[in-house]
Amino acid sequence: MAATRKWMFFIPFLLCTAQSQNSVWVDNTGEPVHIGSSCLVLEDSGNHLRFPELLSPSTLAQFRPSGHDIPNFGFTNSTIWILTKVANGGDRELHLILETGYPLLDFIRVYVRNSDGSVLMQEGGTSIMRDASALKSRNPVFRLALAGNDSVTIGLQILSSGAIVVPLTLHHENSFLQNVNDENLILGMYYGILLVLLVYNLILFFSFRDIVYLCYTLLVLFFGLSQFTFDGFMLLYFPSAHPWIVQHIFPFAFAANIIIAQVLTQRLLATSTNVPSYDKIMNLVKRTGILMILLIPILPLWFLYPAVSVMTIIAVLVLLPPAILRWRQGYQPAKPFTLAIAALSVAVLVRMFRNLGILTDISLTVHPVHFGTLLDALLLSVSLSDRVNLRKIENELGKAELRDRLARDLHDDLASTLGSISLFATSLRTKLKHPSQDVRQLIERIATMAGDSVDAIGDIVWSVSPEGDTMSQLLIRMRDYASQLCTANGIQYQITMQPGAIEIWLSPEVRRNMYLVFKEATHNAVRHSGAKKVTVEAGMSGVMFELRVQDNGRGFRMEGRPGRGHGLRSMEKRARSIGAQFSLETSPRVGTSVSLSKKMT
Repeated sequence: MAATRKWMFFIPFLLCTAQSQNSVWVDNTGEPVHIGSSCLVLEDSGNHLRFPELLSPSTLAQFRPSGHDIPNFGFTNSTIWILTKVANGGDRELHLILETGYPLLDFIRVYVRNSDGSVLMQEGGTSIMRDASALKSRNPVFRLALAGNDSVTIGLQILSSGAIVVPLTLHHENSFLQNVNDENLILGMYYGILLVLLVYNLILFFSFRDIVYLCYTLLVLFFGLSQFTFDGFMLLYFPSAHPWIVQHIFPFAFAANIIIAQVLTQRLLATSTNVPSYDKIMNLVKRTGILMILLIPILPLWFLYPAVSVMTIIAVLVLLPPAILRWRQGYQPAKPFTLAIAALSVAVLVRMFRNLGILTDISLTVHPVHFGTLLDALLLSVSLSDRVNLRKIENELGKAELRDRLARDLHDDLASTLGSISLFATSLRTKLKHPSQDVRQLIERIATMAGDSVDAIGDIVWSVSPEGDTMSQLLIRMRDYASQLCTANGIQYQITMQPGAIEIWLSPEVRRNMYLVFKEATHNAVRHSGAKKVTVEAGMSGVMFELRVQDNGRGFRMEGRPGRGHGLRSMEKRARSIGAQFSLETSPRVGTSVSLSKKMT
């Protein structure tokens, strides 16, 4: 004990000699102070040193300057010791917070030697259950009290199965809480975006029952879970969580994503049929991921963390060649998918090199996976959207082929059969020399009905065929019908068609109902109004489709009518079914005007 006190007597002298240029001065301005470059570090490979033993001149001589703002020791089984001296440059007592900005350190013990020789000790890390009275911070933090014009010596003992990265910052207690709130706000936005993407694609999964959306949802979930742990929120919001669970969530989430990423790629890019050789490699990677999950409870953490990191790199890089090949094959969803995998590859490589101590700590190396996973999730979402659009196009093409085949069948079979019946009826009428009045009327009725049916089948064939899915084709059909009908009945007509500057595609339902409203209105004007002239105007006016059929016939009074006729009710119903406005204006001896208006979007 006497020997220890003797060495403790010399500590101020020894540290002042070793740190004459590295002491940290703190004032009451409230600004945070990064002290990493002002520290001395020692790697205890035998893990046998204790704090009192550091006070001997022979041990202090083994310390070396950190040389970095953020000391980074990579993966190591050694105990890391960090020493620094903090001095109060003012007269007022300071209440400080020492923050170690890397939440995944397993064990941290902080020794604070005051100027009177007393030593205080605090502990933190993932292997230590947090005290309910501790500061609410996602990072391990320790309180310091520094009297005016006084100084303390701080020693940190760190041991961790993962990478040992030690960003050290001294905060004033009041400003520390503000910094915590600012960081939590930014990270909250990150997790909020991930949550929105997760929920959106989960809804898509239940809507389409496509395993790709479930894979994406699970991928984002495990991305978020691993980062939630990496950022220290697991211990912050679940302080009673068992340390073993906290330490193993990170490798479990990464191993799970190794498997999910392979399945997502195989399903999204259809690798089994388009790039079968890479599909076999991805199956092997999946089996390796499953094996890693099974071995997580058995493997020591010092081996598990580096193994998962290396396997993650391999798994991500395996996805790039098939994605690039599918992109070159012209598969549209492969383009954003390739960019997503490239972004994730860079992010994982940067984190791995940082954990190994190869890269120094800057903003992009401290938060690479935040940037990478967010960009990856957004690009994957674009890829899935492209896949949805591609499927819609494929479905529309399939429907168009079905409609085209149905139109051909109707025309070739049913229309030709009805046409034959009409010809047979005409032939029968000429061959019968003296048919009775009833027989003659019956033959004429058969011929008329067959002819009308052929016309009706023609309309059905046109409405079903995908060749008429444009506004210009609809207007051509309207013009032909109106001119033929008016000419056949000796009625003057005026037809004005305006297709518009841009071709508009119409769904079968919309164009069919538009055409049938027009046909009913034109038929009534020619056959029932007693008109001398019929005017037809149809086409685009801005974004509106306008149709008007007007005659100068006898017209009629709307007042006092017991009910509208079947044709009028039918036109109104068809207009409502496609979201169009229908109107009818008529008066005796003036004529009738039928109008339909629909916004085309």
